[in-house]
Amino acid sequence: MTKRLIWMLLGLTAVGALVGYVAGPFIARAHHRVQLAGRIAREEKLGLTERTLESEAYRDTGEPLEALYAEAQAIESKVTLAAAIFGAWCGLVVALKAYSVLRERQRDIWEVDPSRCLACGRCFISCPHERERREKESASIAGNGA
Repeated sequence: MTKRLIWMLLGLTAVGALVGYVAGPFIARAHHRVQLAGRIAREEKLGLTERTLESEAYRDTGEPLEALYAEAQAIESKVTLAAAIFGAWCGLVVALKAYSVLRERQRDIWEVDPSRCLACGRCFISCPHERERREKESASIAGNGA
């Protein structure tokens, strides 16, 4: 069971990290600087004359476009790394939860499942506590009768 747990932990953690890494660039698009860099890149590439207020305001600052692109790339890298770490954490949590649900539990105390019990009394003989009590009782009767 330990080997299964290790493989499940490694596999789901790696899958979570991969999903987070792939989702990172899409998540980074929510940042306003990344959106601005994407808009300005489209304007430059397609030669658009209609510009948004944000792109006009950035162009009016006089900062080079390469600085904006570098900043957007740095933000995207940070978000991608964070998304991969978060994905790995989620995969680890899912693996541990799945293991806790799927593992076979050893019970020392026997309990009746109330949702399935019909109160028929047929399980009385198979109860470990009742068996132990009956064995003690029969041993004491055999000891007294001899």
